[in-house]
Amino acid sequence: MPVAGSDAAAEAQVADDEVTAAAEAQAEAEHRFRALAECAPVGIVLSEAGLRLGFVNDTFVELTGFDRDRLDGTAWLDVVHHDDLPDLQQALSQVLAGASSELTVRLMVTDGSPRLMQFKFAPVITARRAAGFIGIVEDITARRAWENQLTYQATHDALTGLANRRKLIETLTDLLEGGGRNADRDFAVLFCDLDGFKQVNDTLGHDIGDAVLIEVGRRLTAASREHDLVCRVAGDEFVVILQRIRGQAQGQAAAARYLESLNVTVDIAGRVIPVSASVGLALPKAGDTAASLLRAADEGMYLAKTTHKGTLRVSPEAGR
Repeated sequence: MPVAGSDAAAEAQVADDEVTAAAEAQAEAEHRFRALAECAPVGIVLSEAGLRLGFVNDTFVELTGFDRDRLDGTAWLDVVHHDDLPDLQQALSQVLAGASSELTVRLMVTDGSPRLMQFKFAPVITARRAAGFIGIVEDITARRAWENQLTYQATHDALTGLANRRKLIETLTDLLEGGGRNADRDFAVLFCDLDGFKQVNDTLGHDIGDAVLIEVGRRLTAASREHDLVCRVAGDEFVVILQRIRGQAQGQAAAARYLESLNVTVDIAGRVIPVSASVGLALPKAGDTAASLLRAADEGMYLAKTTHKGTLRVSPEAGR
């Protein structure tokens, strides 16, 4: 007949074995996780509870440049740019509530410069521990700089550094569509075309011609206000979006300042080159598109060029 004490001892042994096996499995899983994390090409962080980090891999340490003990616990939050900290804390609150999150923040690394880091967080919630998270961190500073450079090149003129036609059309479209049918459209378009520029290229060469265009762009920029947009759209054609302009009188006054900045001589490599521009002004009216508004300003410029070069003319189609 079986002995009750023997059964209890056997059951206790089985329970001990299960606990030991579970502990060994957990230890093995943690070992594998750490081995994988340390080999990962991205930063990995793991919280032990709430915002407190219990593990950071070598890559994350290298990304920040700080010692590991500077990143343990909640001290890692001190290296987050103070302007980005509220967004990070909000994202982590969502993660601790059970939702994944992704955001980009700046970390202040050891040399004092901000580095742009993309964090991807996933919740880690079990019955036996407080809510936590695991995060993957990637330094995207160089990638974002490259993306910004590509965007800049796509929207700016290579010679003068001014906005190009693409940027001009985008801005005009935003202004026209954003104003709404009945809203005031307090801006105007100035179309500038240099007088006799072909002769400069033909007699002095394209290098001198390019230098003249660069100088014209600089002068237009110097004459501009903070909210104006100066563009080079083609050859010796420049367009300025005059913002915060109410009515034709204000538009003509602002345009006259630009015209004055252009109708002067330019000193290029010891050569004194006379420069002047014919300018057309157009104000948006109901139903205008970017193309029709530019066409109206171009008509004003053409009127100035055919009647009296170096002057300003308001488009015959201008009006509110």
